[in-house]
Amino acid sequence: ADGMGGHGDGEVASRLVVETMSAALLQSVVLPAVQGKRFAPEMVEAFLDSAVQLANRLVRQEATARGNDMGSTLTLALAIDDHAFVANVGDSRTYLWRGGLLQQITEDHSAVYQLYRAGALSEEEIYSHPRRNEITRNMGFRTTVQADYFQLELLPGDMLLLCCDGLWEMLHNDGIADVFLVSYGDPQRICDELVKRANQAGGDDNISVMVVQVQA
Repeated sequence: ADGMGGHGDGEVASRLVVETMSAALLQSVVLPAVQGKRFAPEMVEAFLDSAVQLANRLVRQEATARGNDMGSTLTLALAIDDHAFVANVGDSRTYLWRGGLLQQITEDHSAVYQLYRAGALSEEEIYSHPRRNEITRNMGFRTTVQADYFQLELLPGDMLLLCCDGLWEMLHNDGIADVFLVSYGDPQRICDELVKRANQAGGDDNISVMVVQVQA
């Protein structure tokens, strides 16, 4: 979760999203799964959306109480057995690294990504367009939020990368893939190297990175 730049108390919003989502999913999905309960995919997505809406409402309430327009992005991967359920709001991203290839799973909720999808921008122009900081969805902007949901079948050796725009705007997808190629097999080393290179490339924003490796 990445607090919205230029908005008051973004760090409060992002922390509230992380804490609320974690607590809600721990109770509704994670602990029951550890105890052997099995969930249909549509049920997992329903629990995910319930947690997303709860976190969104709490951010909205806190913003109203503080009299500001704080908000946050969200990207999340919930791994259950050999499946990952991904949720996304805003322009933080989840990627899959598999077989030497980096695949962007999520799609940014931003003005420039809409232009890119419409064919009005090249992928490279996403990083330099004057509207690149305009987010079209975020946690806390309205009383409800529409998240995107994705499902992945995981294979041994797969890696999931979750990051904020402070990483991908600095390195671009090719630069991220370069780090995986060099540091393959060590999630912590990949995280450290990604942050290092993003800072070397300018470090214009906060950089949050998580890498998770699927074991056999």
